[in-house]
Formats: sequence, C-alpha cells, structure tokens
Amino acid sequence: SRDGRWLFVTISNAARSEVYFRDLKAPPPAAAKEAQASPTLAAGFTPLAVGRDAHYYAGAFKNKIYLFSDDGAPRGQLFVVDPKKPAREHWKLLVPERKDSTLEGFQIVGGHLSLTYQRDVVNYVEVRKLDGSLPREVPLPGLGSSSGLFGREDEDEAYFSFTSFIQMPQIF
Repeated sequence: SRDGRWLFVTISNAARSEVYFRDLKAPPPAAAKEAQASPTLAAGFTPLAVGRDAHYYAGAFKNKIYLFSDDGAPRGQLFVVDPKKPAREHWKLLVPERKDSTLEGFQIVGGHLSLTYQRDVVNYVEVRKLDGSLPREVPLPGLGSSSGLFGREDEDEAYFSFTSFIQMPQIF
C-alpha cells in the first residue's frame, strides 16, 4: 500500500487468482501455519482469498482491505475486509454484482472508491464513498472506453483516459 503498511501478493493464472497479505508494521509471527499451505510464500503472509476458482485483487486504505471478486458473481463485486478478521465470513459486501453491467476495476482515489463498469460495450465510472454509497457518476465525453480514475488515495486530484472510434485517446 502507498503508506508502506500492507504488502499484497497475488498469484494468478487465467482461471483463478489468490491473494495473501502482510502487515509490515507488525512483527511477523514465529510460524504462520496458513502461509505454509503455499510453498511459494514466506511465513508471515496471511491468506485472504485462496482455494477458489475465481479472480480477486486487493487494495488497502486506512487499515481496511478493499477486495474485488467474481466468486459467485461473474459480473464482479467489491468487499471491504478488516485485516484482523480476514476469513470470508467476515467480509462486508460494499458493491454487489449488477445485472446490467460488469465491474472491471476499482481504485481508491481522494478517499473514495472509483469503480469502472462496462455496459453494452461502453465504460462508465462511478465514484462512491468508502461505505459503498453512491455519490455520483463521472460524466465521460462520449461513448467509448475509459481507464477509470487514477490518482492518489489521499488527494483530491484524479485523472482518466478516454478513447472511442471517433476520438483519439485523451487524458482528462
């Protein structure tokens, strides 16, 4: 994570991904039984999303983990996880799967969640509060593809790229 506290390891292939994390501010445990389940990881990593045929990716902000998953939701969903309780039964669903669009990615920008969706071969971007509530949709300059918002998690300035069949790639 940008603050230097959380280190994520994602192991992925076309069919699935697994996410492990480590709190770099905490002393590593003498022996991490869960980390020994994967011989590719050193002791001290905590499994977050493992052993499922699904895709996951994570980010951290203010000592919470935000986790994208398509497990049981092929169009994607977003969870918030307390790193002290990483077991699946403790995950809180922030953004459920939609029937009309696919969640393609998320970023934490300016203390908000930036979500990029695709619907009918067109991207759109939403900015939500960290509790998942929807404050606004970002107006794009037309029908096309957007990278989603990129910026620093603790600053209000953000950028996105946009392109379409009739518009050259631009950064806004």
